[in-house]
Amino acid sequence: MMFKPIFLNRLEWELPVDKERESAYVSHSGLLEETIRYHLPEGVSVRALPKPYVSESSFSSYVLNCDKDGSDVTVSRKWKKEYEVIERKRYLEVVDYYDGVMRSDGLPVVVEIGGQ
Repeated sequence: MMFKPIFLNRLEWELPVDKERESAYVSHSGLLEETIRYHLPEGVSVRALPKPYVSESSFSSYVLNCDKDGSDVTVSRKWKKEYEVIERKRYLEVVDYYDGVMRSDGLPVVVEIGGQ
């Protein structure tokens, strides 16, 4: 069985560039920190947790961690954005950054019923 941690503010990402776009991409500053703790019922054990994910760029940093402590699974993330005007020639850097963040944000926790 698998589940994906659901954060209150699910990150949304739409590609900011297309062939016609000529303007710069503006990254706005902000900080988002979220932690979710799940208590697994008796007879349910963790089979696999997502590996920690860290992504750094000049305009943003993102960290996702998953930990198990007894019957508890804790998933936390920290997303810090800096104000920066990013020229069109750097759009691929922006796209790669957000693609990685979105992939990590949707990784499942795998649990097993009746196993240890």
